[in-house]
Amino acid sequence: MRGQGVGQLLVKQVVEFARAKEIKITPLCPFPRSQFERHEDYADVLLKKAGSLFLYEAMNRVGGDG
Repeated sequence: MRGQGVGQLLVKQVVEFARAKEIKITPLCPFPRSQFERHEDYADVLLKKAGSLFLYEAMNRVGGDG
């Protein structure tokens, strides 16, 4: 699937989901991290400082209210 834009599309969909749910993202894998570095327009969903409490709260918001 390399070179077909699937990864970029996936990251874009995750960013749109995060915006809709008003959650922040901490990209841990190299490819999503590189996409956040390339796309300044993703900055609004980027969690600047991650900690276990932030991640726990974000996970609960995603699954909490459907």
